[in-house]
Amino acid sequence: MPSAIAWIITLPGDVRVAVGAVELVHVLPDTPGRIRLSEAPACFKEAISWGHGEVAIFDAGKFSEGIEKIADTIYFGIVRYRSNASTPQRFGALKMSDMPKRVPVDDEMACDLPDSLQHWRPLIVSCFELEGRPVPVLDLAKLFSRAPSESEIRAASGASDGDADAPNGADTSGYTDSLATT
Repeated sequence: MPSAIAWIITLPGDVRVAVGAVELVHVLPDTPGRIRLSEAPACFKEAISWGHGEVAIFDAGKFSEGIEKIADTIYFGIVRYRSNASTPQRFGALKMSDMPKRVPVDDEMACDLPDSLQHWRPLIVSCFELEGRPVPVLDLAKLFSRAPSESEIRAASGASDGDADAPNGADTSGYTDSLATT
């Protein structure tokens, strides 16, 4: 019996990562309009409107020492996370090069992070092997702690600071599942 269900996400640069079953909440059906963030780190230079607010986009193709890797097909996956159990849920977007896939994961699949993926170490909680390839498990709170703040995104998009309907806020779903905490 699997101990968890994961979403396997292929990022630009053909890197596969995993997030928890309820951390991936939406895949956008088409390419959204994007907001340019000039003062952000290279891997967070864009945001998109989603729901009633804006969320930062993580682009793994620009994560590795600023070297851009472009995928033919781009999807955007909306993910949710919390810094800890008592903070409100937050949202971000992952630029993906393929549709995500759900898979069962258990402890026997655990493996060491290979040297080629060591730059991911500060952003992951573990790694497992799937189909002969290592799959780092993202710590979404750590990853998006590097993203521009909501107020910086709003300023870049021209939105007001008082948007009470923004997607980052109170969690009414009661979600607690995360591969980062299981």
